[in-house]
Amino acid sequence: MRLELLLATPGQSLQIINDDLMVHSVFSVSPSKPLSSGTMAPGESRAVQLDRPGIIELFCSLHDAMEAVVVVAPSGLSTLTSRGGSYTLTGVPAGRYRAVAYAPEVGQVSLPLEVRGGERTTLHFQVVPPSQPTVIPQKGKR
Repeated sequence: MRLELLLATPGQSLQIINDDLMVHSVFSVSPSKPLSSGTMAPGESRAVQLDRPGIIELFCSLHDAMEAVVVVAPSGLSTLTSRGGSYTLTGVPAGRYRAVAYAPEVGQVSLPLEVRGGERTTLHFQVVPPSQPTVIPQKGKR
Protein backbone atom coordinates (compact mmCIF):
# COMPACT_ATOMS: atom_id res chain seq x y z
CA MET A 1 0.00 0.00 0.00
CA ARG A 2 1.32 3.45 -0.83
CA LEU A 3 1.36 6.33 1.63
CA GLU A 4 -1.38 8.90 1.16
CA LEU A 5 -0.46 12.58 1.52
CA LEU A 6 -3.14 15.24 1.96
CA LEU A 7 -2.86 19.03 2.21
CA ALA A 8 -5.19 21.16 4.33
CA THR A 9 -5.39 24.48 6.20
CA PRO A 10 -6.53 25.23 9.77
CA GLY A 11 -10.30 25.34 10.07
CA GLN A 12 -10.91 22.66 7.47
CA SER A 13 -12.63 19.42 8.35
CA LEU A 14 -11.02 16.08 7.51
CA GLN A 15 -13.48 13.35 6.57
CA ILE A 16 -12.23 9.89 7.52
CA ILE A 17 -14.29 7.44 5.47
CA ASN A 18 -14.09 3.67 5.65
CA ASP A 19 -14.77 2.76 2.02
CA ASP A 20 -13.28 -0.69 2.53
CA LEU A 21 -15.03 -4.02 3.15
CA MET A 22 -13.36 -4.49 6.55
CA VAL A 23 -13.37 -2.68 9.90
CA HIS A 24 -10.74 0.04 10.50
CA SER A 25 -9.69 2.19 13.46
CA VAL A 26 -7.79 5.37 12.58
CA PHE A 27 -5.58 7.08 15.14
CA SER A 28 -2.86 9.72 15.46
CA VAL A 29 -0.46 10.58 18.25
CA SER A 30 0.81 13.66 16.40
CA PRO A 31 1.13 16.66 18.76
CA SER A 32 -0.83 18.93 16.39
CA LYS A 33 -3.88 16.61 16.38
CA PRO A 34 -4.01 13.47 18.52
CA LEU A 35 -7.14 11.51 17.63
CA SER A 36 -8.87 8.15 17.64
CA SER A 37 -11.76 7.34 15.33
CA GLY A 38 -12.75 4.26 17.27
CA THR A 39 -13.82 1.19 15.33
CA MET A 40 -15.33 2.11 11.97
CA ALA A 41 -17.44 -0.42 10.13
CA PRO A 42 -17.55 -0.40 6.32
CA GLY A 43 -19.36 2.73 5.11
CA GLU A 44 -18.91 4.67 8.35
CA SER A 45 -17.21 8.06 8.49
CA ARG A 46 -15.93 10.54 11.06
CA ALA A 47 -15.28 14.29 10.73
CA VAL A 48 -12.18 15.72 12.38
CA GLN A 49 -11.70 19.48 12.75
CA LEU A 50 -8.16 20.59 11.85
CA ASP A 51 -7.49 23.34 14.38
CA ARG A 52 -3.85 24.27 13.89
CA PRO A 53 -0.91 23.87 11.51
CA GLY A 54 1.23 20.77 11.77
CA ILE A 55 1.89 17.32 10.41
CA ILE A 56 -0.64 14.66 11.33
CA GLU A 57 0.41 11.06 10.80
CA LEU A 58 -2.58 8.73 10.61
CA PHE A 59 -2.48 4.98 11.15
CA CYS A 60 -4.94 2.10 11.41
CA SER A 61 -4.60 0.23 14.69
CA LEU A 62 -5.88 -2.94 12.99
CA HIS A 63 -3.73 -2.84 9.83
CA ASP A 64 -0.03 -1.94 10.17
CA ALA A 65 0.50 -1.18 6.47
CA MET A 66 -2.16 1.54 6.32
CA GLU A 67 -0.98 5.07 6.88
CA ALA A 68 -1.57 8.61 5.69
CA VAL A 69 -0.11 12.03 6.38
CA VAL A 70 -2.09 15.27 6.53
CA VAL A 71 -0.02 18.44 6.25
CA VAL A 72 -2.01 21.29 7.78
CA ALA A 73 -0.28 24.32 6.26
CA PRO A 74 -0.51 27.64 8.12
CA SER A 75 -2.01 29.40 5.07
CA GLY A 76 -3.63 28.72 1.73
CA LEU A 77 -0.28 29.43 0.09
CA SER A 78 0.56 25.78 -0.35
CA THR A 79 0.55 23.10 -3.01
CA LEU A 80 1.47 19.49 -3.71
CA THR A 81 4.17 18.44 -6.16
CA SER A 82 3.63 16.37 -9.26
CA ARG A 83 4.94 12.80 -9.30
CA GLY A 84 8.14 14.20 -10.83
CA GLY A 85 8.60 16.70 -8.00
CA SER A 86 7.71 19.91 -9.83
CA TYR A 87 5.21 22.41 -8.48
CA THR A 88 3.64 25.78 -9.22
CA LEU A 89 2.23 28.12 -6.62
CA THR A 90 0.32 31.11 -7.95
CA GLY A 91 -1.16 34.17 -6.25
CA VAL A 92 1.71 34.74 -3.81
CA PRO A 93 1.82 38.44 -2.88
CA ALA A 94 5.15 40.27 -3.07
CA GLY A 95 7.12 39.89 0.13
CA ARG A 96 9.63 37.82 2.06
CA TYR A 97 8.72 34.32 3.14
CA ARG A 98 10.11 31.09 4.47
CA ALA A 99 9.19 28.32 2.03
CA VAL A 100 8.89 24.82 3.48
CA ALA A 101 8.94 21.48 1.66
CA TYR A 102 7.85 18.30 3.40
CA ALA A 103 8.24 14.65 2.41
CA PRO A 104 7.02 11.74 4.56
CA GLU A 105 9.81 9.70 6.16
CA VAL A 106 12.28 12.46 5.26
CA GLY A 107 10.93 15.51 7.07
CA GLN A 108 10.96 19.14 6.07
CA VAL A 109 13.39 21.57 4.51
CA SER A 110 12.94 25.34 4.50
CA LEU A 111 14.46 28.08 2.38
CA PRO A 112 14.17 31.87 2.45
CA LEU A 113 12.13 33.28 -0.42
CA GLU A 114 11.58 36.77 -1.76
CA VAL A 115 8.74 37.33 -4.21
CA ARG A 116 8.81 40.52 -6.26
CA GLY A 117 5.62 41.85 -7.84
CA GLY A 118 5.16 40.90 -11.48
CA GLU A 119 8.15 38.53 -11.51
CA ARG A 120 8.34 34.75 -11.61
CA THR A 121 10.35 33.25 -8.76
CA THR A 122 11.98 29.84 -8.99
CA LEU A 123 12.90 27.84 -5.92
CA HIS A 124 14.61 24.44 -5.90
CA PHE A 125 14.33 22.17 -2.88
CA GLN A 126 16.45 19.12 -2.27
CA VAL A 127 14.57 16.85 0.10
CA VAL A 128 16.61 13.69 0.62
CA PRO A 129 16.41 10.89 3.17
CA PRO A 130 18.91 11.09 6.02
CA SER A 131 22.01 9.05 5.34
CA GLN A 132 21.97 5.54 6.68
CA PRO A 133 24.82 4.57 9.00
CA THR A 134 27.33 2.24 7.44
CA VAL A 135 27.85 -1.00 9.36
CA ILE A 136 31.28 -2.54 8.88
CA PRO A 137 31.55 -6.09 10.22
CA GLN A 138 34.65 -6.75 12.33
CA LYS A 139 36.48 -9.99 11.78
CA GLY A 140 36.63 -12.39 14.69
CA LYS A 141 33.75 -10.77 16.61
CA ARG A 142 30.26 -12.14 16.83
